[in-house]
Amino acid sequence: MDRIKSKNIFIITILLILTLGINGCTKDPEGVVAEVNGEEITEEEYKKNLQIRKNLSKEEFGKDDLSKLDIKEEILNELILETLISQEAEKRNISISDEEIEKEIDKNTEEVGGEEKLREELEDSGISFDYYKEFIKKQYLFNKYKQTIFNEIDISNKKAEKYFEKNKEDLIITRASQIVVDDEKNGLDILDKLEDGEKFEDLAVEKSLDSSSAVKGGDLGYFSKEMIKNKELEDIIFKLQVGEISELVKIEDEYYIIYLQDRKDKFEDLKDEVIILLKEEEYTKHIKELQDNAKIKIFLKIDE
Repeated sequence: MDRIKSKNIFIITILLILTLGINGCTKDPEGVVAEVNGEEITEEEYKKNLQIRKNLSKEEFGKDDLSKLDIKEEILNELILETLISQEAEKRNISISDEEIEKEIDKNTEEVGGEEKLREELEDSGISFDYYKEFIKKQYLFNKYKQTIFNEIDISNKKAEKYFEKNKEDLIITRASQIVVDDEKNGLDILDKLEDGEKFEDLAVEKSLDSSSAVKGGDLGYFSKEMIKNKELEDIIFKLQVGEISELVKIEDEYYIIYLQDRKDKFEDLKDEVIILLKEEEYTKHIKELQDNAKIKIFLKIDE
């Protein structure tokens, strides 16, 4: 039923901006898995992050098999990247106050339904509150660092428009709503009611099986083609005119009715998004440059 990738991110999302290559190992200092510009990453920290990843994987996918080498490497890369950005933030005198951390925690606490619920979720994932608080601090710091770099990157309108014209089809975004049912007759009845003037939003709340969108009147928000998991659904959405409602469409075992609310396909409408996209590319280059200039030593034997 989840045909469009969600933009919602669980508050303990693991940070991964750029995958760093591991270039080999040197003699292993006891209790240390890597060194970044002389700063050590401990085995204890690495194992703690590995275990948390296992817990989250088991919670989300029902399994905790993270024996693949690329997962271990990914976790080490993340820790290296965190250390590198923290060092650069310190050089730029970018810091996070206790008040900012508490404000972010309060916001997340409210989003999950209160402190008790937050602590339950953390406990279920094997995450201590101290670890969570430290993660929030890092996340906030990295976001502030990224915004600092963004502010230094200048993208001209000419460059943005040239990029848009070259990648137009992939940059178009639409806003649609859906009603999902498991029976053709129900779907046809809903189409009749829409034809008689009943509101799409009301019928979505009442009839749609997709609870996450139904509570919002079927609204899926804005999304691009790459966010749509099903090619048939993509074709339907991008062929509709704004304000148009699709016929009943069967996809696997479910029936869909799609209402296209909006489409943004002109540079003037998408200029801000294009500029952000180009700044993201420049930021990735910046992080890669930091990595290339850093003295990174790897001691962890990934294949063990």
